[in-house]
Amino acid sequence: MGLRAGLLRESVTLLAPQVTRNDFGEEVTTWVEVVTTRARVDFRAGSRVVDVNEVANPTTVSFIIRRFPSVNGYMRLRWRENLYAIESINYEVTKQCQTIIATLVNE
Repeated sequence: MGLRAGLLRESVTLLAPQVTRNDFGEEVTTWVEVVTTRARVDFRAGSRVVDVNEVANPTTVSFIIRRFPSVNGYMRLRWRENLYAIESINYEVTKQCQTIIATLVNE
């Protein structure tokens, strides 16, 4: 049984890093849109952490998308104007999809 298209209700954008040099010779990373696709988004975990006297709220989300061979762990996802760093990618060959576990980026 494959991936059901009706479950892919959210729109997500995959971003790839592009490193360039500025006028001072410093390396600057910008995020370039690779593809916008539909996904099933599930909230996995959230908590409140105090680290170095700073309160953070790490949030982990799973994104289930159709298979894209170019997806790697260096990419980021944009969903609802938030950026998520990819932690792991699980390819499910029988369902023709991949599950991406990502954490909210606090910038």
